[in-house]
Amino acid sequence: MSTEYFELDGGRMAYEQAGAGDPALVFLHGFACDRSFLAPQTAHFSAGHRVVSVDFLGHGQSDTPETEYRLPRFAAEVARLLEHLGLKNVVVVGHSMGGSVALELAAGWPELVRSAVSIDSTLISSPERKAKALPAMLRSLQGPHYLMAARRFAGSMVLPSDGEAIKEHVEAVMSSPPRHVLIELTRGLIAWDGPPALARLKRPLLYIGSRRPLTGQAAMLASSPWVQYAQAAGSGHFLTLIVPQQINAMIERWLQVLPFAEAES
Repeated sequence: MSTEYFELDGGRMAYEQAGAGDPALVFLHGFACDRSFLAPQTAHFSAGHRVVSVDFLGHGQSDTPETEYRLPRFAAEVARLLEHLGLKNVVVVGHSMGGSVALELAAGWPELVRSAVSIDSTLISSPERKAKALPAMLRSLQGPHYLMAARRFAGSMVLPSDGEAIKEHVEAVMSSPPRHVLIELTRGLIAWDGPPALARLKRPLLYIGSRRPLTGQAAMLASSPWVQYAQAAGSGHFLTLIVPQQINAMIERWLQVLPFAEAES
């Protein structure tokens, strides 16, 4: 797949597309990552579906303007891209922060989104994370050793069983955005609140957790009648890369049962 660019008010957003077939699938990466983190999924599903995979502004091959990076803005920019491409009734699949953006898209643009899949995303944040963990991360990124802080944050989400190669890869990629991007992204995580978006949700959403899911099953199922919950086995946070066969199989099954999920919700 070759890289294309979509002009936004703040710069160019890189994306790639391939395949044909409905429903179209749109893939969204996580905090400080890029679209390569969902490459096993785009390669798999392009055999039978039209797939689109983006780099949010500030990430990958997209521009990195000095601006606010907020999740609702990412959702609005992806919505503009979908309208530009003439895509409707898409299934939007996001990993980590991308899963939060997928929720925003499904809740805010139901005319474009048929369903969302959030893969190990923090859709319901704990008070401790909001009040302590994320502000501490922000302070460390504002300090002189921000690269070390970024690598430490990335590495903290890798389990020993995931392997050193995955750990080195995610640490390298997640410390590569400019510091102003990392700082604003962290402010964006602090500012975003998932429950209001879940309250507006009127499209089926599948949540797939890792071995240590960032949002628990009970909280997710209680949040909305539109939510279903699954959990992968034997993987840390970067499960799209570590156990792609499991993730692909879960998404395939979700596409098969989606008409029933729509009817039951």
